[in-house]
Amino acid sequence: EYFPKKESENPFPRTLNPRNRPLSLPRGGPWQYVETDWGPIDATDEEYGGDFLVSQWVSEQLAQEHDQPFFLACGIYRPHEPWFVPKKYFE
Repeated sequence: EYFPKKESENPFPRTLNPRNRPLSLPRGGPWQYVETDWGPIDATDEEYGGDFLVSQWVSEQLAQEHDQPFFLACGIYRPHEPWFVPKKYFE
């Protein structure tokens, strides 16, 4: 099995980023790029997606009964810019 599906053109799971995100950091110097912006978004871990969904899928695979040894690779994409996360991590 694969997560996301093997047939997917995008190897990374869906991640929620704000469309009209506020600029949280002052511009100039190393922080002049939008990619290094950060802030909270109103979303649950499930809605945010990304590594939460990957980790959840991996834990489900490991919880299953297996008749023989197996190999499981898990790629964690976050933390990665832009640095937007669910609001609960800012509270």
